[in-house]
Amino acid sequence: MEICKDCGGIGTIRIEDSSGIKVCEECGLIYDQIQLSEGIEYNNNAFNNGRFICGEGPQYKTPSGAHWFENYAKNEVKKQCKLLCSHVQMNDLMTGMIENKVGQYMQNKWSSGKKRDLVICSCIYLVAREENYPLTLLDISRATRYNVFLIGAMYSKVKRELGVDLEDLDHSIYIEKTLRRLNLKIDEGQLLSLGQNGLDIIDLVKENVVPGRKPSILIGAVVLILCQMNEIKVDAKAIAEELSVAKVSLINRKNELREYLVQIGKTILPFAQLISKSNIMKYIPDIVRHFQLIKQLEQKQVEERSFEEARPRNIMKYI
Repeated sequence: MEICKDCGGIGTIRIEDSSGIKVCEECGLIYDQIQLSEGIEYNNNAFNNGRFICGEGPQYKTPSGAHWFENYAKNEVKKQCKLLCSHVQMNDLMTGMIENKVGQYMQNKWSSGKKRDLVICSCIYLVAREENYPLTLLDISRATRYNVFLIGAMYSKVKRELGVDLEDLDHSIYIEKTLRRLNLKIDEGQLLSLGQNGLDIIDLVKENVVPGRKPSILIGAVVLILCQMNEIKVDAKAIAEELSVAKVSLINRKNELREYLVQIGKTILPFAQLISKSNIMKYIPDIVRHFQLIKQLEQKQVEERSFEEARPRNIMKYI
């Protein structure tokens, strides 16, 4: 009984009738071996070198095993890439980039089935992150029907093996996307303004509030705060359902952000005594403005110190 060299499965390797290749049913690894059909005798003497000999009928040349297998595997992966990319509405350019990523990762270890699809899904997310395309792991999971945690685990593996170093998650594309999907009764200008306010809030809290395992909860909490700030009627349940998170987790995250904003407000605003949990929503714009002014002043001080340190050297150049 054969044991799979990739997943260690015992008795999981089968031969596909259509292609004649060996595939592990557990992990999807394809083995570079061609299985001869029953009833065909292979004669490898000098006269019939490299031919299948049947009792009757025509003679067939043996396919070049490695070359045939590689072409077959690549074509199958390419077909599946196009299929899964169409599910998440990727354009032709990004689909080509995804195919390249999959090819880089799968060199000399082509696989099929579930494992192949998880690699493709992870490369879809990888390219989306690189191109700032508003696509989450949850979106890919919904479209392809694969478990989001399995895709996430494969994504980490693919990113590590390809040596990809990505910047922190860009929250702007996800805040705007969530606001649009909620179908709020606001115009385009208001929507863009809300998106910018959301980024300001995240910039305010990001150093002390960890996004956690599911950053979508933080996005949802910020969107809920934005709506309450601007007196836009929206149910927390609707936001939770849109982001596929628990309503309780969303509300807890919002309360955590609100408490943190109260602390910041009491620290940096001159009218700190007026701020409380009950009225923090109307003071958030003031907190954001003061925070941005403080950052600008700190940046200016850093630039002035850098200039003072560099000035003697600059003068000495001309002496």
